[in-house]
Amino acid sequence: MIEVDRYREAFASEAGELLARLSKSLLTWEKNPRAVSHLEECFRILHTLKGMAGAMGYEAMAKLAHVMEESFSRAREGTLHPSPDVMDVLLLGADLLEEGVQDPEGKVDELRVKSVLSRLKASPVSPQAERTKKKSAERTPAPHGLWEVKIRLSEQTPFKAARAMVVLREALRFGRVTGTRPDQPKIERGDFQSSFSIFLDSISEPSALKAHLTAIPEVEAVDLSSGGRPSETARRTEPPGGEEARVPLARLNALMNLVGELIVARESLRRIARDYRLFILEEGLARLTRVTSDLEAELMAARMVRAGEALERLPRLMRDQARTLGKEVDFTIDGSDIELDRTILDRVQEPLLHLLRNALDHGIESPEERAKKGKPGGGKIRLGVQRTRDRVILTVADDGRGVDLGEVTRAAVRKGILTEGEAKKLSKQETFDLLGHSGVSTARTITQTSGRGVGLNAVRSMIAAMGGRMTIDSNFGQGTSFTLYLPLSLAVIRILLIQVCGRPVAIPMNQVVESFRLLTTQVKPVQGRDVFFRRDEVIPLVRLAERWGWGSGSSGGAAKGPETSGMTVVEIEAGGRKAGLVVERLLGQEEIAIVGLDKLFAGIPEFSGVALLGAGNIALVLDAVGLFTSLDEE
Repeated sequence: MIEVDRYREAFASEAGELLARLSKSLLTWEKNPRAVSHLEECFRILHTLKGMAGAMGYEAMAKLAHVMEESFSRAREGTLHPSPDVMDVLLLGADLLEEGVQDPEGKVDELRVKSVLSRLKASPVSPQAERTKKKSAERTPAPHGLWEVKIRLSEQTPFKAARAMVVLREALRFGRVTGTRPDQPKIERGDFQSSFSIFLDSISEPSALKAHLTAIPEVEAVDLSSGGRPSETARRTEPPGGEEARVPLARLNALMNLVGELIVARESLRRIARDYRLFILEEGLARLTRVTSDLEAELMAARMVRAGEALERLPRLMRDQARTLGKEVDFTIDGSDIELDRTILDRVQEPLLHLLRNALDHGIESPEERAKKGKPGGGKIRLGVQRTRDRVILTVADDGRGVDLGEVTRAAVRKGILTEGEAKKLSKQETFDLLGHSGVSTARTITQTSGRGVGLNAVRSMIAAMGGRMTIDSNFGQGTSFTLYLPLSLAVIRILLIQVCGRPVAIPMNQVVESFRLLTTQVKPVQGRDVFFRRDEVIPLVRLAERWGWGSGSSGGAAKGPETSGMTVVEIEAGGRKAGLVVERLLGQEEIAIVGLDKLFAGIPEFSGVALLGAGNIALVLDAVGLFTSLDEE
């Protein structure tokens, strides 16, 4: 047996990736039973996992992987069909394998393993599968192993490199490419005559593989021979981006913090050079700015991951939830190849889950209800991922029953949020915004996951805490869409620096609307709170110095006296709410790195972190969402 502790981390990492691919391929095979490539992918993954678990001494995992692998052999022979019940067992088996990967000793629940093993072995054979089995018995089963596929292109092929890459891509449909001759870089350059070889690990019928590749234009001949092995120089095919290395996210985060420190040091030097007129430093500072900017950009690129990788669990969760509710749903992710900051994707998981469960629970109708409306029995839920120059846009859309605006306003009136007269004056968008208030819900039933009227309120708060916002659109009877607008990164941000009682405070720029002078005569008391009117809106006024107990008077920007010169106010917005902050003065904008608050201050909701400033000092970072929450609790 190998030294388990030494290879434990590598095993967990690689097995985790294999299981993620297994789950994805299982769900694709369930949707399209004729997708042979995904069937083969499942077979190969389980075969690999069986060997890896055996080498680590994890016998229960190896045995489970072996029985699941045999199930796919039955499926390849046509004696096992991916029915919902069969898929439930296979997915449960995948869950148990994942439990073993997470356990330090590779242990899994033996009773559940025995249940899965017995259910897999007892899986019924459908009449159609019996007929397929008889047909397959009449022909020789395809051997599982390595094939050398020799391809000869036409001498008149104008772009043979491009054509060869098409052949290579099509070969991947039938198995795993373990190498080429000549090696892949030479094929990509067209550095070969008219022939080349592909080494393919496949369980497909050789005749099907040969027929498929021969049908590709400008392919003159395809010859297959078993037992071939690529030479040492052609042993592996490299990914398009070249070699890759695994780096833990925690290490990337640590590096990003160091980059933040470097930016702070740069700004400190810039300030010193300006204050002491050290013009000789200008050239060096300009170069330092370029280097730190490039370093930040490269590190941000290293933190990027494909959205599909970070969201890979969602299809499985949606499939299981739909089965529980007895609904048929086609869930798709558009833009899964788009790369986004891992931190953003990690933090948006919970809000997305809220929205997806809401769409499934209360958006998508039952098959019977959809049939009465003339809709297809299966509903559709789409998660769209977009990335623009300055933001990430995520959309959750369904083709379900939509939102009844009348129900929304009636629910809001019942909760005392507004009167019937006010409800009649609301626009469509203002009515949708009511769904973000706690307790406002149009759900007909309350389930374990939604219907209490707190989900959308929680989503809006979480998105606002990330410096984003959420919009809602719906057509009654046709469907609903939720759109989330998020910043590209949470690591280094731009802030507006303000001063309160001589102390600097940072406000993220994506929460700042504008700053202006406000006369004290424009401030009016309403229900015990100071407010002012701007652009036909009633906006609450928050005197920060008094609120935080830092002092009062003109130095704190919180004066209430008879002066007519007014006060400096910064208007902020988050989660659809606004407030005017009374400040002493504006200090300007800076690009800063945020450090999380110590546990001692973690219970203070009005601050999200500490900003490291160029002058070497620090500033608390205002959390607008937390401020609004505190105001509500008073």
